Amino acid sequence: MNMNTETLKRIQPSLANQLVAESIAGMVTEYIETGIQMKTDWRNGLANVIARRLARFDATPPQGMPELNDELRYILGRPSFAIIGLAGCLRIMGHDIKKRAEDEQAATIHWMLGHYLQHGADWRTQAQAQLEAADPRNAGPKPGIALEEGATA
Repeated sequence: MNMNTETLKRIQPSLANQLVAESIAGMVTEYIETGIQMKTDWRNGLANVIARRLARFDATPPQGMPELNDELRYILGRPSFAIIGLAGCLRIMGHDIKKRAEDEQAATIHWMLGHYLQHGADWRTQAQAQLEAADPRNAGPKPGIALEEGATA
């Protein structure tokens, strides 16, 4: 069970707990469905179920992680000086953002990423529409907001 322990150390604790809980449930279900004939020791049965589930986990790519593309590079690569204006707009919209550059950067990247994950390639249009709905003065490209494609600010 050494390999299983090492695998569990590599994954997030919450995921490890979920995996163990699912393994126990799977072992109990398997035990009930197949009967007692092949289970001489419940610990061996649990170890086998956990080993099978860990093998499946190791073979499964991470879920929900999109491929890094130009849009994600744009969003994730925003330097803090380039998002000051957008952070101000988000504050007007009611977002609670501290004044530190790191907090502004994190909040704006999080906001843009949320739009990207929800709308895909159309994220800029949707994000701009949300800004404009919150305050019509946000209509059109603005220095420091730079949601338009190809913008560098």
